[in-house]
Amino acid sequence: MPSTPIPLMPGPWRPLPSGQAAGFSLRLAALLSQPRTHEALAPHHRVGGLRGMPLSFYPGWALIEGEAQVEPGVVGTFDVLYGPGLMWLVDGESRVLNDLNAGRVPRELDRYLADGGAAAPLHGAAHAHDAAGFLPSPLRGLDDPAAGADFLRFYCACVWGEEGPFMPVESPDSPVLRNLEATSADWLARLRPLSAVRDGDDLVAECVIAYGRSLFEARLRVSDGGVRMEDDTAIAADVLPGRTHAAPLRDLRRPQA
Repeated sequence: MPSTPIPLMPGPWRPLPSGQAAGFSLRLAALLSQPRTHEALAPHHRVGGLRGMPLSFYPGWALIEGEAQVEPGVVGTFDVLYGPGLMWLVDGESRVLNDLNAGRVPRELDRYLADGGAAAPLHGAAHAHDAAGFLPSPLRGLDDPAAGADFLRFYCACVWGEEGPFMPVESPDSPVLRNLEATSADWLARLRPLSAVRDGDDLVAECVIAYGRSLFEARLRVSDGGVRMEDDTAIAADVLPGRTHAAPLRDLRRPQA
C-alpha cells in the first residue's frame, strides 16, 4: 500500500492557492451532494493537498487532484476534470470522456450524470440548433506528439477495470514503481517514454501499462476521441506494490507520520 500520493499522470502539478482551494472545496462538496454520489467520497470527508495542472489536449481545462480523509488515519486520492460547463469526478468510467470528446455531453448535466444516458451524436448543419444544448468537444492539438501522449496518459489512467486504473509506466522512476524491490528485473529494460504517432486520422502508441500488480506491453489507438487497446502482452505478473481503490478514490492508504 503506497504511503504517498501517486499522481494520475505526470505533468506540471502546482498546489492550489488557499483562496482557489477553498472555492474548489465548496464546489466539490456541492457536486458530491447531488443524487449521483459515490459512496466512497462524501461531502463530509475532509479534503486537502489540492493541486492542479492545465491539460494540453483540452485547452482552457484543468485537472485537479487532492486527498480525502475517509476515516481516521486513512486517505485516498481523487481527481476532478474541470472546465467550462463541466466538473467531473474521475470514477473509472469511460462514458463521460467518450461523450465529452464527441460533443455529446448535454449542458444540462443532472439527468445525464444521474441515469447514465447519452444523447445521439450530432452531425451536420441540420443539428446546429440542437448542438447548442451540448458542450463542445474540448479535444484539440493531438497533431502535437506531446499533447497526443498526454491525452493517452490521461485517458488510460481515468479508465479503470476491476483492479483499478490502467497507468502507463515509462521509466524506472515512475511513481507506480515506488517501494518496488525487484530493481534488477529484466522487464525494467523494456520501459520507455510513451510516444504517439499518426496512422491516418488516428493516433497509435506502444507502451508499458501497469494494471493491478502486473505489467503489460500494449498497443493503443486513439480514434474519434476514444481509446482502444489493440493488443497487450503480459511481461511481469504480481510484481508491483499492492494498491487499494474504491471509486472515485485511488490508493487508499495510511500516510507516513
